[in-house]
Amino acid sequence: MADVRLDRRDVVPEFHRVGDSRCRIPGRPRVDYHRLSPNEHRWIFDELIAPSYLNHIVPRDDPCAVYVLGQPGAGKLLATRMVRRAMRPGTTRLVGDDFKASHPDYYHLLRDDPRSAGAAVRADYKAWFAQAEEYVRLRRGDVLIEGAPGSAEELFDSALPFATTGYPVELVVLAVRETDSRLANRAALRPGAAARRHRPVHHTRWARHMLPRARRHRRRR
Repeated sequence: MADVRLDRRDVVPEFHRVGDSRCRIPGRPRVDYHRLSPNEHRWIFDELIAPSYLNHIVPRDDPCAVYVLGQPGAGKLLATRMVRRAMRPGTTRLVGDDFKASHPDYYHLLRDDPRSAGAAVRADYKAWFAQAEEYVRLRRGDVLIEGAPGSAEELFDSALPFATTGYPVELVVLAVRETDSRLANRAALRPGAAARRHRPVHHTRWARHMLPRARRHRRRR
């Protein structure tokens, strides 16, 4: 059977890639080729990301920001679920994988070269992540952020805008042995493993990952 692939031109015909005529390295995605145009970048945030991940914000007089941080294999997913259950209804959970998966090329990049897929879409998904943080801040909602920052500066760039706008910022920091982290990362990058964790999210407004169903009550102390 023929391998039929849909790219963003099949979904949003008026948009086009931002690229140049330089030759790409065989077997490696060229980062500039996968960078979205400004119009497409904004369209995806407004029409896909915001309705999918930012649509249950509850404004608070005393909003808070909680970060769950750790390297691959440290157990961030389970810790995030536990923290989320302890937070108030309407807490917005932000995790980088959701924003990566919003990129029209990411699913195919994962299948073809999972090691380089993140780098190929980094500029767009990092910008979307920052936009999502600002979106929640402007609406004074509680936020739970899961991630593995590459540097202290990256964490400060994310946390300081919350702190300077009246958010208390709390950290949950996890750690695991380096060998265990490397094994977890290697397993995640096996051919097909990464692609199975994601589904294309860009073809319809609601075609996305199912967010974990959070309990709608706050833990009583």
